[in-house]
Amino acid sequence: MSEAGRAIESQPEMGAEPRQHPEEIPWRKFKSGDHAGGVADLETLLASGVDGPELRLRYGQMLAALMDPRAEEELRRAHEMDPGAAHILVAMAGLLAGQRRWAAAAETFERALALDSANLWGLVGLADVRARQKRHPEAFALFDKALRVAPENAKVAARYSKALLDRSLYLAEYALERDPHSARARVVMSRAQRAFGPAQAPSAHPARSAPDAGPSGALAAPTARARPTQGRPAIFPRAIKSFEDLERVVRTYVLPGSRPDAPVLGPSTQVATFGSCFAEHIAAALRECGMDVFFQKRSETMDNLVASRRFLDWIVGDDAASPYFNSAPEREGYASRFAKTEVFILSLGVAAAYFDRHTGEFALIGAQERGLVADKYEFRMMSVEENAAHLSQIIRNLRRLNPECRIVLTVSPVPLAGTFDRLSAVQADAVSKSTLRATVEAVMNRDIEGVHYWPSFEIVRWMGTYLPPTSPPAFGADDGVTRHVSSWLVRMIIRLFLEYFGTEDVVQSLAAARSQAAGHAGDASTPVG
Repeated sequence: MSEAGRAIESQPEMGAEPRQHPEEIPWRKFKSGDHAGGVADLETLLASGVDGPELRLRYGQMLAALMDPRAEEELRRAHEMDPGAAHILVAMAGLLAGQRRWAAAAETFERALALDSANLWGLVGLADVRARQKRHPEAFALFDKALRVAPENAKVAARYSKALLDRSLYLAEYALERDPHSARARVVMSRAQRAFGPAQAPSAHPARSAPDAGPSGALAAPTARARPTQGRPAIFPRAIKSFEDLERVVRTYVLPGSRPDAPVLGPSTQVATFGSCFAEHIAAALRECGMDVFFQKRSETMDNLVASRRFLDWIVGDDAASPYFNSAPEREGYASRFAKTEVFILSLGVAAAYFDRHTGEFALIGAQERGLVADKYEFRMMSVEENAAHLSQIIRNLRRLNPECRIVLTVSPVPLAGTFDRLSAVQADAVSKSTLRATVEAVMNRDIEGVHYWPSFEIVRWMGTYLPPTSPPAFGADDGVTRHVSSWLVRMIIRLFLEYFGTEDVVQSLAAARSQAAGHAGDASTPVG
């Protein structure tokens, strides 16, 4: 049922006259759940010549509950038949409010109250609309009047309390955005948000599961992830104006819970990054800090988890005869490097890959071969379960090479360049990124020791959509290309990443390196693709 339908259906008592009308029997049938029967009975009345404003009112309410666009016409007809009936105008205004036509709803509620200033649901309906329009003093005055009209009405009190709660949350959030350390604002927010449900105490000793060596390619049997809990729900930023300071929004709404228990990156840490060109820029920034970093660029056909898994299977010797990778000495070189790697940063790029149509086996297809091998190979999106199995095996392989390796997972915000999977690359990109983010969540929920997530995807693709016109865009600020994350945003993400995951020495090294580079080149940089 639509929001408009619920708004109308909730108003049968809104000023309705107490005497019985022929339409009340079909209306009761409709309210009992027999929608088809109620509508049919009422339409039979209309066909027999029985008509009137109350019958048209009930017919309009039924149609609204069924999301039938004829509802507004029927309610207007009821009003034309009885222009002095406030309760009909209240029903019309409820329909408009349910359709989020706030200005028209307010005007109609006001007309109803001009006819009957004490109409309870006219007062409540207008109060709701004024609260939606952020005209809170008017809203609260209307609610006060409604309570004076019906002091025992629990529905009125509940709707008033919701408006007060929403306003309280907004003001507490407003205060915290300006002073994140305000104890008073946190207390107010905590109290206001108790309406969402009781807090759950955090586990003092979260259970962890380590990767096993089972044959399935999955990790050990999952345990519930020991998420940090709090006395209030985390909320989404509400005010567009707050995005004028994107970094503050990111710190307040995106990064809570992202900081590891202790820094994982120090000046001498051996690091490897793996993935698309987004991972390349992380590697470049770490090198600016003087760190020893290995990076392997992955093209879009290679930037999927099955290809990365096969690559690591080859390195650990489980797929030594792989046709996709080179000689044994090269394999030994990779194995030696990854055995020394203390932090491995894996950027997940795409969820689709090529597979042999006849055997179902993964196939590594070069860019020059795309579209020329459709008879032999299928390009398809892998499921969350498939990707999670591959990611689990990647983690297992890395731990075989270095049991102490810390792993940081991130989802690349860079969109797909193209697809053979469906007719729209935009839809394919939405499915691909959603699949990868769900894959990371499935693996992170196992609470594996030393595996972390960094939300670069959320910063760019979710917070970046709310940037005000005065801000440079999240994509293409440097060259106008839609698949290039703007360098200003990349710099911010990497700086925050090092602040959260690195020691103070690493943070200072990056700041010094960038300050020196800016002095020489005006802080020029290359956009991320």
